Amino acid sequence: MPFDDFLPLIAAGLALLAGGVVKGVIGIGTPLVVLPVLVVFYDVKESVQLLALPLFLSNVFQAWAGHGTGEVFRRVAPVVVGLATGIVVGVSLAGTLPDATLLVVAGVFVCLASIATALTPSFAIPRAWENWLGPVTGAAGGVLGGLTTLFGPAIALYLTGLRLTPAVFVKAVSILYTAGSGTLFVAVLGLQAPMGGTLLLSLACVPPLFVGMAIGQRLRGLFPPATLRLFVLTVVFVGGINMILRGI
Repeated sequence: MPFDDFLPLIAAGLALLAGGVVKGVIGIGTPLVVLPVLVVFYDVKESVQLLALPLFLSNVFQAWAGHGTGEVFRRVAPVVVGLATGIVVGVSLAGTLPDATLLVVAGVFVCLASIATALTPSFAIPRAWENWLGPVTGAAGGVLGGLTTLFGPAIALYLTGLRLTPAVFVKAVSILYTAGSGTLFVAVLGLQAPMGGTLLLSLACVPPLFVGMAIGQRLRGLFPPATLRLFVLTVVFVGGINMILRGI
């Protein structure tokens, strides 16, 4: 069999490995690293389907580590409701929008999220705003997540504004990512009915992601946070530009 036939699988495996390393180090970022590579070889809808299962399983693994899950879940429950609703809407729209549109929308969002994350000054969301801003943020991130799996940046920026302690931040983002990836997985199964071969490929995407996470956890703390943050944002921004160019 020609090498070119294996190239998509090799590229996807390496992208998942890299995405797992990023997730293992900072807890987030897998779709932002992996999706720009997958869309080179697969269409957007199939790329979303391939990522659904590994994202769900990796987030379940992170969500329930440690203590205080119930207390944190109650605080972010409004975000969960908005996120789940938005994802169902986004997955429904994915079958009606052309790939080029999805690529441009996702690419623009990735670029803007990268810039905003790099330039956002310290800010705090008042506790009184959480009951309405949480569902709005969740819904906005969910719609984009249903289209491209990229619900993470909006969620991460929102949680940053809550001024949570590092431990609570990791717990909150893990719970929300579990809820989001779980809803995405169910919605993809129910609304897009992926073929059995796609589901098998999605299952095959799990091992390289978990290997990358294990590597990332070992690397955590070896790099200055500012350096790692800048590197990740640069990779994400370049990936977003690539998606826009492919969609134009």
